[in-house]
Amino acid sequence: MIGLNGGLIGAVKSPSPSSAIGVWTPNEQINIRRQGLWPVAGDEFFANVSLLLHCDGTPIVDSSGSPKTVTAVGNAQISTAQSKFGGASLLFDGNGDAATIPNTNNAFTFSTNTYTFECFIRPVALSSFKILLDVSATAGNFFGTLYLAHNGTTLVWGTRPNTGSQYPYVEATGGTLTTNTWQHVALSVDSGAAKAFIDGVAVGSPITFSTPAFTPVGFGVGQFSNLLDAQYSFNGYIDEVRITNGVARYSSNFVAPTAPFPG
Repeated sequence: MIGLNGGLIGAVKSPSPSSAIGVWTPNEQINIRRQGLWPVAGDEFFANVSLLLHCDGTPIVDSSGSPKTVTAVGNAQISTAQSKFGGASLLFDGNGDAATIPNTNNAFTFSTNTYTFECFIRPVALSSFKILLDVSATAGNFFGTLYLAHNGTTLVWGTRPNTGSQYPYVEATGGTLTTNTWQHVALSVDSGAAKAFIDGVAVGSPITFSTPAFTPVGFGVGQFSNLLDAQYSFNGYIDEVRITNGVARYSSNFVAPTAPFPG
């Protein structure tokens, strides 16, 4: 607000995830909200959250509004050795482990081609192509997937949209991952326009996905959901997994979450 002498009256504007000091116009609030800095009570997009794993206890619980059964495969397990939040996380030993979730009520059918994959990872080892988060089609088929993965120290995001014998895919890479460090990774897709982020910073080049030409059988954490092949298994810890269907949460750099994902 401008005072009579031309100076400013009131607190200087200063947003954070817990407060927003000063006087803000609606447009300013929207812009700050997109950066993840506008305080909200809970998650304004919670109705769109199709999977929310805090990874804090056994059994593994889906805390979304429509809870689904989470099945630990191989040696995948809750571990208290490391955690980003809550004192525990999901541990994968890199040898065929996975956490799989069925596509109940089309929770992972991204018909608008708009969605967000995100989680925190703490790799024990970084080598070759390993799946972090994946939604896949027919069981036993390498094609028909959307994924967030890593290839060595580089983040990878892409799709193999068909289930035929060909190898059609769109893929991009970028950024640097490190072992024994918690990092927030995200894939935000808005009507097919895909961007990836590490700790809130955009990495690589945006790419465009075609609308997936398949109905997924389920979602996979640490591995393809439909092809449990050890060569693609993540080795490390994963915490705070959130899948948002119909919302691209991130369009530009943002502050990585500093607390568990809200309900």
